[in-house]
Amino acid sequence: MIFYSHYRAGVNLGGWLSQYFANLAGGDHFASFVTEADIAVIAGWGADHVRLPVDFDILENGDAPLTYNEANLERIDRCLGWCEKHGLNVILDLHKGPGQVYGYVPEPNPMLNVEENRVRFLAIWTMLAERYKGIGNRLVFELVNEISDFTDYQWNQLYVRAVEAIREVDGERVILVGGNDANSVLTLKELTLTDDPRVVYNFHHYDPLFFTHQLAAFSEDILEYGRVIHYPGEMPEVQAYLNKHPEYLHKLGRQAWEKNDKQLIETYLRHADHFMTYTGNQLYCGEFGVIDQAQPEDAVRWVRDVVELLDARGIGRAYWSYKEMDFGLVDRNGRVVNEELIKVLFAK
Repeated sequence: MIFYSHYRAGVNLGGWLSQYFANLAGGDHFASFVTEADIAVIAGWGADHVRLPVDFDILENGDAPLTYNEANLERIDRCLGWCEKHGLNVILDLHKGPGQVYGYVPEPNPMLNVEENRVRFLAIWTMLAERYKGIGNRLVFELVNEISDFTDYQWNQLYVRAVEAIREVDGERVILVGGNDANSVLTLKELTLTDDPRVVYNFHHYDPLFFTHQLAAFSEDILEYGRVIHYPGEMPEVQAYLNKHPEYLHKLGRQAWEKNDKQLIETYLRHADHFMTYTGNQLYCGEFGVIDQAQPEDAVRWVRDVVELLDARGIGRAYWSYKEMDFGLVDRNGRVVNEELIKVLFAK
């Protein structure tokens, strides 16, 4: 299977079965945030797939780990049915695993370091493999979203075990594996690679964060920088800012560039080039996008260049995200935020 031919241009369904607000996580949110009508809209744009993020606590029964919530699993089933009806492939992404801590963790991540969490993680994938064994290549499994592994070793060990657990049930399922440091393209080289031809490797592309996450209320470090950044354009005093805030270096140190332009995107993607050239493995970009605080015309220019450069390399991608989530292509009521962005994302 050439991954790109089936998963070229997609969009994330963020905020539905993952990263939802607790006060909205009732029947109304789950029944209304994404419906078949939304899937039809996405297919109408020209997408060929969606990435469906799902948190572990949607899957598990909260008071009984290793047992599973059938009502929520049926929500996934329905989404798969909608997507099949409208001609979309699906990536089922475990967006948060048991015990997983997002972001830089200056100690072993509990998802990777605590045996109970490892057991639950592997059991989730065994359950999903059994449930969806009869579905062909229109469904891909993504083991976990944006892992952070302080040890640099534990994710390599656990992901191989997860692939083995799935293979005991399903020898054909395509499996996506991302690297350390929140799926950075820079850490692909640190992955232990398998000989399994149906494992595809995955990265996310939001670099530089000073542009794609500018003025983000949820990101203290970027918010404090406080600059409007254009594309193409300058990123003034970035190095001086990081010198003043060494506590942000682990997350933002690789962002210390003065110029935000297409050449910078190519600088990051050179790591993808090397990975594909020297390992012979396929790559996929599971997330990229620009926050709604950026100027719309800047977002369009950046996305156009990213899409062009990914297409040139045969790397499929999914935009973050379909609805709201600070990056949404549509607002809460389903109205398109930026028509030009839709055209750029899904042009043939």
